[in-house]
Amino acid sequence: MGFIKELPVDELDTYISRIGVGLSGCDGENFGYTLIGLTPFSERECTVDEIIEWLRLRIEAIEGVEKTTFIVDAGGPPVGKPISCDWQ
Repeated sequence: MGFIKELPVDELDTYISRIGVGLSGCDGENFGYTLIGLTPFSERECTVDEIIEWLRLRIEAIEGVEKTTFIVDAGGPPVGKPISCDWQ
């Protein structure tokens, strides 16, 4: 998931990846997730949907990935939406 670093610095705030555990509580070496925090919407050019599509194209190119789920966290104040990516 090193390609996440390719997101423009004014789009990406933070991210964390974990291998061996999925967001749905599944454990095992074939599970993982990445949480991505975006900068506030007012400070970036891309929408969350455009960023998800950019990520989806790169994840689909990874050999062996069977399933990818994107979850947009809409809670909290309007400061930009983080993205969760649960992959297997």
